[in-house]
Amino acid sequence: MSLLFSTIVKGCLAGALILIFAPSLARAQLFTLSSITGWWDYDASAIREVDPATGATISLQYIGLPPGTYGAYTTGLAAHPATGEFFALVMRPQSPTGPICQHLLVKIDPATAAATIIGNTGACFASLAFHSNGTLYGVTDSEGSVPPSLFTLDTTSATTTFLISFGTVGASSAAVVGGPGLAFNPNDGLLYRSGRVDGSDQILQAIDPGTLAVTDIPLSGSPTDEIIALTHSFENTLLGADASNRLFSITTEGVRTLIGPVDHLPRGLAFATTLAPPRPPLNIGATTLAAGEAGVSFTSDLIISGGVAPYIVSIIKGALPAGLSLGNDGIISGTISPQARGASITVRITDSLNDSITKSFKINILKAPSVSAKAKTGRIGQNYGASFRLKGGLGPFNWSITAGALPMGLNFNVATGAITGIPEEAGVFPLTVQVTDALGGIAAVALTLTVK
Repeated sequence: MSLLFSTIVKGCLAGALILIFAPSLARAQLFTLSSITGWWDYDASAIREVDPATGATISLQYIGLPPGTYGAYTTGLAAHPATGEFFALVMRPQSPTGPICQHLLVKIDPATAAATIIGNTGACFASLAFHSNGTLYGVTDSEGSVPPSLFTLDTTSATTTFLISFGTVGASSAAVVGGPGLAFNPNDGLLYRSGRVDGSDQILQAIDPGTLAVTDIPLSGSPTDEIIALTHSFENTLLGADASNRLFSITTEGVRTLIGPVDHLPRGLAFATTLAPPRPPLNIGATTLAAGEAGVSFTSDLIISGGVAPYIVSIIKGALPAGLSLGNDGIISGTISPQARGASITVRITDSLNDSITKSFKINILKAPSVSAKAKTGRIGQNYGASFRLKGGLGPFNWSITAGALPMGLNFNVATGAITGIPEEAGVFPLTVQVTDALGGIAAVALTLTVK
């Protein structure tokens, strides 16, 4: 384990921007809130676990956004230091007469990543951070001539309270620019804001939450683009991600050290302090597949679990019996062709993280049931017995007379199809006898029973 990673693990319990999808309490883990394609677009957003020593993505989970949000743009994650509740910012649909952007404050379920709306902040925010006393802070973007500002946000209503404004980001139009990061450092009790000013100059500032005094911190060390995500790491060291998809450590004196590239654009950066249940590995639960029968409908489930849905299910060896198909839900279904035969297949399941698993199965195809009979002539007052010859199908079987009726004195066994008894009336009795097997296969035979 590198020195950087070990020190990060020691001090990450007070990270300001936190989302929790972590497998073990043994160590805190680093997560990013990201755009999938890796730029400032409005595609699906996801939570990624990232290796803090290298920047490599370990896992991914999509965020379930509420109805009425604009595209899928999310930013600014934070976790309440006492309750562990998670908060984020989601773009609200633009109003013809309103500002260019407004964010909704939402809670995110750490187990499902589903977002629930708390309320409209009425402003275009870039980031959130919790003070260790439970106060939620947010920094807005610069919108045209309106400078970025620091607010507190009510976690039950999304009501904002203005605190201070910062330097204006240069812009020739009303476009929203900027995008500062925000983190709280419990080691010195200060908020730290990253971003840019005057269109290109990068800044790092310390803000005293009590006095609202702002101190500019000169940046040195490894060069970076604008630092758009920020969180506390350990002691007086922060972690940041820049607009060129790189991960850095940053001391509170402004010294930057490159850690490595990430494969996405982080909109939030956080260490987990309260951990959700581990996500189980990708698995195919079925050990065998159901037996099928020629000419009969068929359903069998691979029982896919774990990993990160959606799944891609494919057959990489062999082929299904004629009439059957396999869906991405792992269900094999259809009506088996009367001429179909058994088959061996190997299936591969691939999840959205590109993890995959393979497993081989055999599908046995039984012949459809067929039945034949030859009824002997019965005599009134004498014992009588008749049975049917059954081939194929799968027991248990259910027998029935679907047309005609037996003469008085004779009985029909629905479990075996046997006709027994002592006939009490003479005549000719046409019958249709049907048998149904355990898979739904049906066979029938017509016969004529004569009693003299």
